[in-house]
Amino acid sequence: CSTSKGIFEIELFPETSPNGYHQFLKMLENVFFDQGIAFFRVNKVAIQFGADQQARFRPNGIDPYKSVREPWTMDPNPYNNDKNSNNQQEKIRSSQDNNNDNTAQQQQHRRNQHAWTRGTLAMIGGTQMLITRVSGGHTMGTAPHDSPLGKIIGDGMERVFDKLYDGYGNVLDDKQKKGLDQIQIFERGMDYIQDEFPKTDYILHCQMK
Repeated sequence: CSTSKGIFEIELFPETSPNGYHQFLKMLENVFFDQGIAFFRVNKVAIQFGADQQARFRPNGIDPYKSVREPWTMDPNPYNNDKNSNNQQEKIRSSQDNNNDNTAQQQQHRRNQHAWTRGTLAMIGGTQMLITRVSGGHTMGTAPHDSPLGKIIGDGMERVFDKLYDGYGNVLDDKQKKGLDQIQIFERGMDYIQDEFPKTDYILHCQMK
């Protein structure tokens, strides 16, 4: 993916977030990111992006990204639910299929090595996405639908995400509700950001290798 701060790569985990994976692929197929998607929330813990102008506010109500707005079911947390863990262990014990065993082991490896560490990527509903800047910040990775979609690999966090402009703040984190407002992005699109928050960084393009 290319951004206003440079290029980064993602390793995707379709086994831990299959629905999120398909939604992300749909966004790529519909060149969703090419319209310029702002990193509207950049704080010490996480980076949030994916908001864009909604159909009812677009000229003539025409939405070129209609298909990515279709409802989809968020994936359950594959790790931190005790029932899931017990079921997974039972599945491992009872399964005679080596492929199932390997998949369970791979998922545990993801949890040990990748999930909700610095650079974890997750779909958080609709077209909204989140990247963690620290490992285990607050309660990330423990909620019922916290399922990691992937991880930023290489030096992408240092080269791109640590350099994103964060001077404006955002209404989600500011007690006085100052800074970038995703509701305004829904209504006014990128014009709102360019007019009022011109130093904001963007994703400009994203594709599969």
